[in-house]
Amino acid sequence: MQTEKAVERVEAIVSLLLPDIKIAIGVCETMEAANDVVAHHLSDRHIEGIEAFNVVQHSLALKLAMDLARIFDVSFGRALDTQDKASIPILVHHLRKEEVAAELIQRARQWVPGWKDDRESDAEACRAAIDRMIERWDSMQSGEDFECLDRIRELRTRRLAHNLVDKDPDPLPYYSDLFTLMAQATAIGTDAQFAVLGIPSGLQERVEFKREIAEVFWRSVRAGLELEPLDAQARLTKPPLRAEDAEALRMGGDR
Repeated sequence: MQTEKAVERVEAIVSLLLPDIKIAIGVCETMEAANDVVAHHLSDRHIEGIEAFNVVQHSLALKLAMDLARIFDVSFGRALDTQDKASIPILVHHLRKEEVAAELIQRARQWVPGWKDDRESDAEACRAAIDRMIERWDSMQSGEDFECLDRIRELRTRRLAHNLVDKDPDPLPYYSDLFTLMAQATAIGTDAQFAVLGIPSGLQERVEFKREIAEVFWRSVRAGLELEPLDAQARLTKPPLRAEDAEALRMGGDR
């Protein structure tokens, strides 16, 4: 792939990858806030309908697993230059090309036009961000991180994307795999936006912000569960539908 095309591919990947990471951060923090604020405080109480909370948590975990599988997506056995996935492995593949890195570093010298003193420091910061991404991804190719990736990919391929008859995911992911990979994706995404676009990503600040608003929500849920734990069936029972209401619904009204 020519350098110009590779740089364009890097820019396109980052523009698509960062929203995926941001969405995953929101899912992750919402899920963990629910565990800390609700689940850990209701373990010794019987709440009617609490099964719905478990369904929500399970769904969030599966959504996060799918998001992370996409963020780290790569097709094995195919040349990486031919893969158009907006994922970390493909991004790092292009950043390894010295001519691509050199072009991004040269662009970094123009981040602040007119400020000659900052040109080399910006270039060095860009190079450092690229090096960190490559080093972090390389470190994930073995040990615990590699096993986390393998389990998440197995779950996505053999259960979430396809429900195969003759092969279950082996082994199944651990809950902690989600947080291990989320931390790596956040760190790489932070360096990616800086190196390619020249602006701070704010991903770590997003983690804190999403956690704060999730805790506000789940504290309201916990308060409702603790203050209204009685007779869930009565609360779920609706009064009979009046004839005029039924007619309005039949006619497409909104009464």
